[in-house]
Amino acid sequence: MSGPTDHRQQSNQRRITRWYMLVTLALWGIATTLFMLGVFVLLLLPAGRESFVGVGLQLLGLVVLILNLIWATYFVTWFQSGDRLIVWKKTPRAFAASLALAVVLIPMIISGTALGLILILILFDMFQSMGNGIIPEVFQALGVVTVIALVWYLASMPLCSKIKSRVRRNAIERRVCYECGYDLHACVTPACPECGEPIPWLSEPEA
Repeated sequence: MSGPTDHRQQSNQRRITRWYMLVTLALWGIATTLFMLGVFVLLLLPAGRESFVGVGLQLLGLVVLILNLIWATYFVTWFQSGDRLIVWKKTPRAFAASLALAVVLIPMIISGTALGLILILILFDMFQSMGNGIIPEVFQALGVVTVIALVWYLASMPLCSKIKSRVRRNAIERRVCYECGYDLHACVTPACPECGEPIPWLSEPEA
């Protein structure tokens, strides 16, 4: 049976999840609104200064969208990796792996999508005999997106390692086995009785 501590942890987790979702949805809504305003300005108003305003609104929406991706990818995972009241649905190791995957998932999706579009355009050009007017520019744009996404992916790798270290330290502070999630508060042996993983505060000699 779950005790008062479990209920507090679950309540705290629901509150934090709602807060994360509200910020994410708010940024997404702001970005979408700016994009739509930019489109309406470009379509409904005559060319000139209004087109500059429309493009500016779309660029501002793009900036907010990028900030939303950074928030959802990096800050949320960073907060969750060090949250001492978060409820681990499986094991701390599995939770750390899911956070690390979330960090690299967006650049992986972007690079994979760009490479897939390049392949589709190549096949479409081969079988449909398309003209060479826009294809080189499209290839260049997709190539730049792919390179940026791959650099983004490589730059995210150190953060993945840091997040796993934070989750491990969080598990140690909560006296929980990092490998299997077993409660080690009453354990006096140097290894976890559930999986045999060494217990850092009992197996490692004090400095």
